[in-house]
This record gives sequence, structure tokens and C-alpha cells, in this order.
Amino acid sequence: MSFDRSNEEAILATVTGNLAAQNVKVKCELGADEDARRGAPPRITWVPRKGGRKYTHPAQQLGDTKVAHEKNVAYDVHVWGASVEMASRLEESLVAALFNELSPNAYELGEGGPAELPEGPNEGTGYELIIPIRLLRIPIAAERRQLVTLLGATATGQVVGAHGETPASATPDLEKVY
Repeated sequence: MSFDRSNEEAILATVTGNLAAQNVKVKCELGADEDARRGAPPRITWVPRKGGRKYTHPAQQLGDTKVAHEKNVAYDVHVWGASVEMASRLEESLVAALFNELSPNAYELGEGGPAELPEGPNEGTGYELIIPIRLLRIPIAAERRQLVTLLGATATGQVVGAHGETPASATPDLEKVY
């Protein structure tokens, strides 16, 4: 089973799409602290918090996909604008996008700090707000395998069903995981 992108990336792409619909031209990206300050504002970088991942027990079956676990991930979201006002507008647009795209039970906002001048390569360029956000109940998909219960088999390996019928594929593939 392969994934084109993680469920976290899919959530950020959805939020980015909502921001674009609000006429806010900024992309939400996963990254590290230093990534938040590369380039020029406006930027929104989601930095996973150290020790900020929690896993829960299997929760559901979605179509052909079995959800192995769900995870809750805490981020420090760096919102960087050219001015305090721009950073504040980005913050409000981001929170509106979360509300519009996710269930209110799918995220939590923490207490953020005051606007700060960025440090590092772009020191003195714009203002940065750091918003603690926890995304909740992100599914971790597992490959669903076909489960087969054999009620009986003949000495030649022919499968016999519960009512004595023989399925179309009468000889099981012993190399295949059932």
C-alpha cells in the first residue's frame, strides 16, 4: 500500500484551498522552525511539536480501508506577515479556514504569544505569530485484506463453503495471504 501524501498533508492542502477561496494567497506547509522564516512573508508553516503526537485505538472502517489508529498531532503554527496587521489577518483567515473545512471537534487552538520580529535569516522583516494548534482524530489507514474463513477443504485442497458449495476459484493460492 502506498500513499501519495500523508493525511496531515491532505488536511493542510484543504486548508490552503480554503485560504485561496478567501483570496488569501499563502500555502500551508509542514516544516521546521527555521523553514518558517525562509523566503518572504506571507507564510504559514506548521511545525510539529516535540512529543506532540498521541495515538488512539482503532476507531472505524471506512469503505475498503481499515483505520488502524487515529493520531492527534500538536503544532506550533508560524504565521508570518509583512506587518503585525498582516500577521493578524493571516491568523484570522487560518482559523476561519480550519472552522470552514474541519469539524469543530477535529482541532483545538491553544494560547498563542504576542507578535514577534522573526529571528534568523530574515530578522527584522515582518512579524510572526505562533499559534498552538492540535489536529485531532487524523486517521492512519491500514491496508484491508480480504478475510476468508474456511469451513472445510478436501484432501486435494478444494475449498468447500458452509453449504457444501465450491467457489469459482476452487483451488486456493497458498502463496496469497487471506
